[in-house]
Amino acid sequence: MHGAACAVGIASPQGWEWGKIAAGGSLVMAPVLIFSLAVRRYLVSGLTAGAVKG
Repeated sequence: MHGAACAVGIASPQGWEWGKIAAGGSLVMAPVLIFSLAVRRYLVSGLTAGAVKG
């Protein structure tokens, strides 16, 4: 097993612990998704305002 994977506890002698990997991915993805949904309106309006020529 890879040393870093063993250090964080996602790999064991029996194999990879996919539940922990999925939980970690969800925890990382949730704030990004919430932030992107919160600023979507401002992002789209800023992009369209900047695309106007003249």
